Amino acid sequence: MLKNDVVSYWIKESRDFGIAIKHRTIRISLDRREVSADQLTEVTRLLWEKQGQDVDELVTLFYLYER
Repeated sequence: MLKNDVVSYWIKESRDFGIAIKHRTIRISLDRREVSADQLTEVTRLLWEKQGQDVDELVTLFYLYER
């Protein structure tokens, strides 16, 4: 689990595809159910800085915590 000041999350899957244009899809599980749009934006920005610099497109899919 990764934790920052915004929200705790873990990466469920990271998948690269594409030949001419490189894409990466990252599936993210969040540790809580209620998350604001600003928090999701911040997590996406952090992921882009750490894992999105070598691809043309980065897609993040968020899964909310289920009880």
